[in-house]
Amino acid sequence: MIGYITSADDSGDLTNPVITVILADDFYPGFENMPKVIYTYNRTSERFSKSLCSNDDFTVQLHSLLGAVELLELEEMRHRLAMKVFFKDGFSHSITHIKSEYLEGIWFPSPSLTDGCRETCVNITEFIYPKNPSILEVSFLCDVLNMICAVGEVGISSPFYCCYNSLFADSSVLKLLCDIFGEDSFFESVPPELKNELKILPSFRTKNRTDILKIRNLLESVSYDEKEYTGTRHSFAVNIKRTCLKGVLEHIKKAFSGNMTLRKLADSVYCEIDSGIKRFVALSGIFHATENLERTEDIRFLTLYELMSAYAFAEKEITLKSTVRKGREKITHINKTKIPKVIYPDGRSI
Repeated sequence: MIGYITSADDSGDLTNPVITVILADDFYPGFENMPKVIYTYNRTSERFSKSLCSNDDFTVQLHSLLGAVELLELEEMRHRLAMKVFFKDGFSHSITHIKSEYLEGIWFPSPSLTDGCRETCVNITEFIYPKNPSILEVSFLCDVLNMICAVGEVGISSPFYCCYNSLFADSSVLKLLCDIFGEDSFFESVPPELKNELKILPSFRTKNRTDILKIRNLLESVSYDEKEYTGTRHSFAVNIKRTCLKGVLEHIKKAFSGNMTLRKLADSVYCEIDSGIKRFVALSGIFHATENLERTEDIRFLTLYELMSAYAFAEKEITLKSTVRKGREKITHINKTKIPKVIYPDGRSI
């Protein structure tokens, strides 16, 4: 038997991957016309349901269906995109991966699927960036903001999510911003189409205010000494990140003190990240000099983790061209997909 599994059903629902199993030996021309059976798998209930069977004598063992789902989840984890995965089933209690393709038109890298988030998340990309950001910009900003949230003990574990070229935030951390800057000031900065969506969320309906003073005191106690840009390239890169973190933290401290508007804070944070990225680009000239990178600007197709690994490990530097190529392919694919504004815990999005 052969077959394929897709990350979503025909309606684009990522909750229900579809498994098509075909009674054929190989993917030769016309294989789709052979007897087939189609199953839907529900990610929430972890149950299978048969939706089509062209031959009553054609049955598929449970271990084959489970194997197909496991294969899909591995490919989704590896690519962080919606996938169509082809496989062969040799009736030996295991299936063989043949190839994988990106599933067109389906936006996959949501916080709920890739990071296990079970809260409502809001796309705040346009609020921070004047134009479409690179994955390096988004992943860098996520890393810095989540680190500051951890230091401030905001009570939300990693509330910012990097979804390639989109930045999502847990609605609870947006409620924190609402409490800091005041409801009127906060909603003046929110796009009109999101204003009503936010106001109906449980986190925004609660009258309990965040303990802002506690968070402010924790952040005030944090300080970063000035570092010289010397040593290995990895220590140089760490200091770039450290300098950026220090700058963003100082702007957030001013915001907590009431000396900065939300719009000004967003602009200031963007400038700090942009300055850090430019330093990374300059430092990455060493990769271009060793012919492991076509252009220094190509690092924008990398995540912060991938870039820092390249500075630290020689084997990661050697494979940089391949990593950049894959990153460019993914961004090209993502740019063709409609990206949601709000993602709810049950997977629904608008």
